[in-house]
Amino acid sequence: MRQSFRVSLGRKTNPPPAKAKRLAEPLNASFCNLPLPPPLFELRRTGCPRPSVALAKEGKGGGIIILFLLIFISFPAQAALFNAQSQTLENGLQVVVIENHRAPIVAHMLWVKAGSADDPYGKSGLAHYLEHLMFKGTPKYPQGEYSRRIAEVGGNENAFTSTDYTAFHAMVARQHLPLVMELESDRLANLIIDEAKAKPELAVILDERRQRVDNDPYSPLTLQMSAALFPHHPYGIPVIGWQEEMESFTPQDAQAFHARWYHPANIVLVISGDVKADEVFAMARKYYGPLAATPAITRKRVQDPAFTGEVHLRVKSPQVRERMLEYSLRAPNYRSNNAMAYALQVLGEVLDGSEAAYLPKTLIQEKKLLSRLDVSYDPDSYDPNSLSFSVVPKEGVSFEAALAGLQEALRVAAPALTPEAITRAKTSLRRAALLSRDSVMGPAYVIGEGLCTARSLEETEAWPERIASVTLEQLQKALVLINDSPHITGSIEPSENAGKAEAPVTFHPQGPIQ
Repeated sequence: MRQSFRVSLGRKTNPPPAKAKRLAEPLNASFCNLPLPPPLFELRRTGCPRPSVALAKEGKGGGIIILFLLIFISFPAQAALFNAQSQTLENGLQVVVIENHRAPIVAHMLWVKAGSADDPYGKSGLAHYLEHLMFKGTPKYPQGEYSRRIAEVGGNENAFTSTDYTAFHAMVARQHLPLVMELESDRLANLIIDEAKAKPELAVILDERRQRVDNDPYSPLTLQMSAALFPHHPYGIPVIGWQEEMESFTPQDAQAFHARWYHPANIVLVISGDVKADEVFAMARKYYGPLAATPAITRKRVQDPAFTGEVHLRVKSPQVRERMLEYSLRAPNYRSNNAMAYALQVLGEVLDGSEAAYLPKTLIQEKKLLSRLDVSYDPDSYDPNSLSFSVVPKEGVSFEAALAGLQEALRVAAPALTPEAITRAKTSLRRAALLSRDSVMGPAYVIGEGLCTARSLEETEAWPERIASVTLEQLQKALVLINDSPHITGSIEPSENAGKAEAPVTFHPQGPIQ
């Protein structure tokens, strides 16, 4: 299973972590070069090449943020995970502070509750486009000044867009937090979007799409799988957008999106690091308090009808070097079925939490049908999402045999839900939770994402307890859901001209792109 650990491969490149436990990467003197950590509540193992570039979450540098596994488990009763403190300013902006005094640094994350799923009809990719334009300057701080001033004090910054939110983050030494707040609040209120700035940036995001989508040999399958699974809902549209719609963007489109979504009642500010909560709240009132208050927005999105039947997609490409099979179904999230969301996470860890877990042991080691396997589930979304199995068949094993083996293994998986397996999974998750608190950016990401997808701060803090409370009966129901839900299968394989591929393919799981 995966837990989303986020690694920027874009404007500020960092090497990807070897394991999800990168969440626990210790702080060090070169803190400003640390990659942006991932959220804690998205599940994914790293064993299988799950393609997707610029298909799920986008960011201003055009890089990819990789999502990795990490889930965790119980704390002592009633213990808060991060001990975050929250206040809401008079204008509606929510401020959350996580004190972490392990090193004299601070992470500033500004979350806007608007992502690609909130793009106007016919303007897919507009949220990502505006994210780029947010760096184009104000009358007080012209283009380039935001990044230059943060770099000047030894910090780093970036941004990313997902389906449900857009986030802007910076990490600096603690004494420079007022600078970041001044810069960020200024561009919220005084951003300049005109033809001279917007037109060149449109060329940038179009080129980014060509690099990240058109040049990705696995993108045809990923795009079609998403579109088939969500034919009506905007989750079926790539975050970066469809090229034809992107080409129609105007400065007025970006201005209207900014006016609708970028206001205090629709923003969450999360500060994590070597700070005192009272001082941060006072600082936030100084810099963000003057922003004009506007009514909060209620998201209204189209929903897909009940999914019935089965869909099978098959793609051949001369660029593909390795076969892959994808098996996906719609799955509830925290908002739609809270108990099931927690059960699916525990079940995923039992099925695929390590190389010795049930699915790898059965399909890779014993039956020797697969060479790699990955289970992916992300309940941290505003609307119900998906659960997917990605597999690479062994040489000589057909797609049909690999799929049949996977389905049979899932059908008879109930005996794998032993007390020992469940306890082992929960112990592993608890360890990861404990280590996650050593990170500065990680907790800010977890809390910001939760608040942007309609989870309360209290629920995020109680996540380990809720995982610990999952019962065997709930796990059995989750397994029935996986086996009985309509699904989509897709495969991609080299075509006859596959040998002409110029370079090895790099695979990335779906995730935000900076």
